[in-house]
Amino acid sequence: MGSTQSQKLPTSKVPGGSASGAARGSDFLSSSPLTDLPTPPSPPARPSFGSGNVLRDDLASGGFELSAAVGPGAPNRPKDVFQVETVLNGSGLLSRTPGTRFGDDTAMAIGQGQQRLNRDHKNTRRAQAA
Repeated sequence: MGSTQSQKLPTSKVPGGSASGAARGSDFLSSSPLTDLPTPPSPPARPSFGSGNVLRDDLASGGFELSAAVGPGAPNRPKDVFQVETVLNGSGLLSRTPGTRFGDDTAMAIGQGQQRLNRDHKNTRRAQAA
């Protein structure tokens, strides 16, 4: 098929070209600064559902999934509790750093969040009917 002998590359094709045609590890570091790399695209804007409600937007973004229910008498798996508390904290319903243990303050924040979502839903339906 082809020759089994190694071929020397022209030094102009090798970063920092050496006489042997082989690049040294340091040649790659010095010859291609990171500033020449393309800038990655910006992440898409968060979807807006017209409510301006952070809780509703976080829940409807598509990235919110639980492995089990969170609430009184529910499995309350640590990862699920943390995810729920993060959303509640971001919407101003939980005034502490999110954790992994379900407590009374989490239950209260969930109840307030459900009331807010229900109220917003009713207001949206009224506005659509008018």
